[in-house]
Amino acid sequence: MEQARIGYASVHYIASLKGSRTSSPEYSRFQNIKFEVQIRSILQHTWAEIEHDLQYKSQESLPRELRRKFARLAGLGARPLWFFVVMLLPESRTTPELAETIMADVRTTCEELGVTLGGGHTEITQGLDRPILVGQMLLP
Repeated sequence: MEQARIGYASVHYIASLKGSRTSSPEYSRFQNIKFEVQIRSILQHTWAEIEHDLQYKSQESLPRELRRKFARLAGLGARPLWFFVVMLLPESRTTPELAETIMADVRTTCEELGVTLGGGHTEITQGLDRPILVGQMLLP
């Protein structure tokens, strides 16, 4: 199999918030903003970082056989089964409804992707002006 057919296999989604979401004051400034969500295994992420440094930052070309070995390693990635999320919420604007709405969106997205929401952590955090979610997907 050629190197271009194996290796980096991340799934990329270009998304924006729904009109029902941006109609609320805390999200209105994000109305016309698009963002990218990348879904990949830790091996695939590692490969993306290595490839970026080798392809774009290096002055020397990596030998074809070594590039192929890295690509084969990255191609071992599997679909994740579980998602764990850390939700950091702004101290000044957080309500129970905001936390519930965000978690409902996370649950819906996990269901659409066929991933089990395994849990996580939620906290009210000083100094934030918007919610921040950090997640990790785990393989079987």
